[in-house]
Amino acid sequence: MNEKLSGKLTKIYKETDKALFGTLLLSDGRTYEEIVVPKSQIRKNGDLTEWILKQKLEEADIKGFDDRFGRYVSTKVARRINWISNELKSLGFIESKKKPNLFFLKLHKNKEVNDVTIFADMRGSEIVPIFEETCPLIWSTFDRNFRLESLSKDKNDAFKLHVEEDYKWSEWNGYGISPQETDEYFCQLIMHILKLRGIPSRMTYDVFSVSSNNWEEYLGTLAEKESRAMREYNDYSKKFMIEVEKYSPKKLWQKCRICGVDGMSKYSSPESVLEWQDSKSRLEMHHVSYIPEIVIPVCKKCHTKIHHSDEYSHLKPEISRKDWIEIRSNTEKKSIIPSSNITEEDSCPQSGYMHSLGHCTCNPNYGREGFCQECYTALMPFKVTNDWDNRKYHKKCWKKLVEGGQYYCQDCGKKCNDFLQKFCECDEE
Repeated sequence: MNEKLSGKLTKIYKETDKALFGTLLLSDGRTYEEIVVPKSQIRKNGDLTEWILKQKLEEADIKGFDDRFGRYVSTKVARRINWISNELKSLGFIESKKKPNLFFLKLHKNKEVNDVTIFADMRGSEIVPIFEETCPLIWSTFDRNFRLESLSKDKNDAFKLHVEEDYKWSEWNGYGISPQETDEYFCQLIMHILKLRGIPSRMTYDVFSVSSNNWEEYLGTLAEKESRAMREYNDYSKKFMIEVEKYSPKKLWQKCRICGVDGMSKYSSPESVLEWQDSKSRLEMHHVSYIPEIVIPVCKKCHTKIHHSDEYSHLKPEISRKDWIEIRSNTEKKSIIPSSNITEEDSCPQSGYMHSLGHCTCNPNYGREGFCQECYTALMPFKVTNDWDNRKYHKKCWKKLVEGGQYYCQDCGKKCNDFLQKFCECDEE
């Protein structure tokens, strides 16, 4: 009859409160070095219990090996890998058939995001070999277009644990809990369970890759689009307002003078700015006249109509931009405007205040369609009134003339506070 196999721990070289480290000597004479045995599994006569002896014999057959990067893993580390692997299997993890020491667990199923799979990698990495940190590397996979919206954190910025029935998934728009934070939640949940079993674990140390993944997930979301729209809008509005400040009060430059479309966002909220960006209603500076320089804000659509159609011919400048630039750069300041449009100051019958560009017939916009005949600037839609001779004025200019009694006949000097009808007997010619 075969004698029952037994074993004792000899040549003890290290002792802790709970375990002994030494050489295992079997009753058949075989020995195994670097064996760790819990004190609770050693009988009074020094023999190991049958359970721990069986386990240690299985561990004794484990030898060192080369990892996937060609680095040698010692027998001691290989045995620890085997112990952790058995613990992972007891928790429901399955070892990959094609990649030894890579374990996975399907933790959660959802129709939208499919499976949430947790991986426990005992293979080590190129940067951190398994013999330097003999613990599983935890990471997860799921559809990164979704996030676990129901997640929340406590005052210590740690995730609160909640049951699977309360899970609420939604597509990520760039706000709130992100897919990366969802990944961290599931990884930390498994790490906590492993810790309760006495198994250390870790997440990746590659912070750069994590940050890069976060940025890639953020690109294309609603939050990223709104953020980009806000930056573009702030740059546009700042530059545009500085440019028009010398021409007119800023509040007059927030709409297209032709179609009335808002050139500025109605509100400063990201949603409003994004809506403004999608409408493509940026305002541009259009010169109604170069001499004198008269500028109005118009949208790109109306600006194109002015220059490439006859629909707004009265808003086309009297000279080309190229000629205007030549005038500005000409040190002799020679005018290239046709004599029929403007009279030199020396030949003008007016003088002093009446000769200024806002009050004299020598102004190139005198009698010109689309221009106020008081201030000689471009008329705005729906803010126009006519006198008895169908001459057009800004309503504000008309009101100013009426209230001040400043409209008078230059021949007889008679003043009138209502010039919607002829008020003197002088010949109009």
